[in-house]
Parts: sequence; structure tokens; C-alpha cells
Amino acid sequence: MIEKEASLMVANAPLFKVQFAIEARTNCEATAVSPKNKTVDLRDVTTGAVTTESYDKLVLSPGALSIRLPLPGIDLPGIFQVRTVPDARTIRQWIEKGTDFLEECTSTAASSSSSRRGARW
Repeated sequence: MIEKEASLMVANAPLFKVQFAIEARTNCEATAVSPKNKTVDLRDVTTGAVTTESYDKLVLSPGALSIRLPLPGIDLPGIFQVRTVPDARTIRQWIEKGTDFLEECTSTAASSSSSRRGARW
């Protein structure tokens, strides 16, 4: 488990280029792939410009949303999907809030129980 969120490495395209010699393209849509020619057509979603890029190895990471099956209770509190650091943070905060509540309940129950034991009827 990663103890501190600050320990996570958040990588961006320039970091991938410098650290790993990987050309990462963000905000692009792959519109065509030619495995034979080892090329991919990319459309920049911000400008609409289309370029054809060659590749040695190709990794497509579409970033699609998780499929949420139409199950009873799927929208209840405590049902999460995890894709980003903020998603994980939300889950951790939810768990910590529940843990604090349970500790408070346990403490209240223990003090209530000990008061009853000392009472003389």
C-alpha cells in the first residue's frame, strides 16, 4: 500500500519522453492503425488536425469509462469505480469516515456498558 499520496508518480507526456524514451500522445483519437506499415493516424481532439505517425511498439490507452452494469444497488453509497488518483482519494476518505464512525460507536458502547455494570439496582 502506498502510505502517502505524494509518493505516487504522476507522469505526463514530457516525463515519458525524457525518462523512458516513449512518445506519449494525449488528447488524440486513433482513427486508423496499419500494423503492416506500423503507422497510426491520430486526430488531435482539440484542433482536429490529423497526422500519421510511425511506431515501433504501439500502446492504445483509450481512457474509457468503466461499464456500470444495471444491478440493484449500483448507485448506493460505497460503490466506486477507480480510474484516477482522485477516485482513490474519495474511497480512502469514505473508508476513514466509516472507520471514525465505528470507533465512535465502539467507544460509546463500551462506556455505556461499563456504566451499567457499576450500577446497583
